[in-house]
Amino acid sequence: MNKSAVLTLGIGRLLQIAIVFLTYRAVTDVLPQDEVGFFFLLQALAGFFGLIVVNPVGTFLNREIHGWEKSGFLRPGLKAFLGFSWLAAIFAGFLIAALSLFGVGSLGAHEPWVQTSFTTLVMVSGATIANTFIPLLNILERRFSFVVLTVVSQALALGFSYVVVLRSGAHASNWMLATGAVQIAFGLFAFGLLVRKVSSDSPPNSLSTAHMKEMAAPLWSFAAPIAIANFAVWGLMQGYRPLVENFAGLGALSIIGLGLGLASSITASFEALVHQVFLPVFYRRSHSEDLKTRERNWNHLWRACVPSYFGLVVVLMGLSHHFVDVLTGGSYPQAGLYLAIGVGAEFLRMIGNLVVLYAQSERNMKPTRLPYYIGAAVAFAGSLYAIHIGELQYVAYSLIIGQGAAAAFLIKTVITSKDMLKLNILSMIRFLVVPSVLVYLAKDVPAPVALGGVALGMGILTIHYWWQVREK
Repeated sequence: MNKSAVLTLGIGRLLQIAIVFLTYRAVTDVLPQDEVGFFFLLQALAGFFGLIVVNPVGTFLNREIHGWEKSGFLRPGLKAFLGFSWLAAIFAGFLIAALSLFGVGSLGAHEPWVQTSFTTLVMVSGATIANTFIPLLNILERRFSFVVLTVVSQALALGFSYVVVLRSGAHASNWMLATGAVQIAFGLFAFGLLVRKVSSDSPPNSLSTAHMKEMAAPLWSFAAPIAIANFAVWGLMQGYRPLVENFAGLGALSIIGLGLGLASSITASFEALVHQVFLPVFYRRSHSEDLKTRERNWNHLWRACVPSYFGLVVVLMGLSHHFVDVLTGGSYPQAGLYLAIGVGAEFLRMIGNLVVLYAQSERNMKPTRLPYYIGAAVAFAGSLYAIHIGELQYVAYSLIIGQGAAAAFLIKTVITSKDMLKLNILSMIRFLVVPSVLVYLAKDVPAPVALGGVALGMGILTIHYWWQVREK
């Protein structure tokens, strides 16, 4: 990858992180505390459908995209996924309607069930279309289009949601509806760009019945294990939200969800940047017929990611209260504790995701199922215990233990050689010492200045490291 591509992706990701920060600040400013709690509950519901129904098929699309492009079947594949996206969203809306009518938790009581189910439908369709077709532009190495569409869509979603809430009422569902509508529009635009590119570069193939049957078997064998595993992944990452809402109420969920949600959003944004930089090459080289080549390909990804993930964790733990002060205006000071704890769980989650990428490379997702169920069971038991004794911070600690169990079992069941886990010790030390020094220097500095200075220092350190380990 050349310097301009890294720079383009880096600037784009910085802007996206800034938008994430502004979104949390806006949500906590304009929504009452109970609505903030309902905001996180809606996110958990949409995330459930995204992970279990949509993500397995989208992952298969990402894995096979280069092969389809060469064979000329990318365009019909994209159209088939678009149709699948609408069906998944409709299914999500109907299921939430049923849960609302049965009065599960706050569903059906906090607001009319029709509003919640329609909001879920829009959220799922928007997230599915935008988060699949826009990133495909990057995988196919159209990075400038990818960055522009991503940043503009997220900025407009923030602005439109803010205006809608101010004009139509301070309700979480109003925010989510506006965001989903913008995502749908930009996702369809990205779909149009992809189809036009394929139309000009490839022969006009179509999916015949025979070809669809031929694709069905590998799709099912690839996607079904992911769906089964993702049920546990959702329980591990977001299952605490319905539990906390049911037993402790929306107010408690607003604090816990905010702290853990910030940890998840910030780390996921950084993880996405890493994927944008390294996954196009990783997926392309995953088509090698030689096992050792695929193992080396994954180890390069591992060595590029783990030190930078570690440095991010040091910064977020050390400056957790600075982040919360800036992003909530000081309205949720208790959330700083949950951010600091949640970052530990997120680091282990990202480690697990790297291991899963090797399973994707090998087209063997079955070994990923059991580890996530073990982790989810641990986290679920810990969350129930925390709620029972009234110590809700133990919910966050249970996520660390659960994610650690999942990551350990993933490594044991998926990784085929200890050499694949080798890291450069000097790089790990660098990403411990430099962030620690930056945090120490920034601890007594006003929060906005501290975060800006540390972000600049970490950005220079990380980009320099990635440039050292890059593969063209």
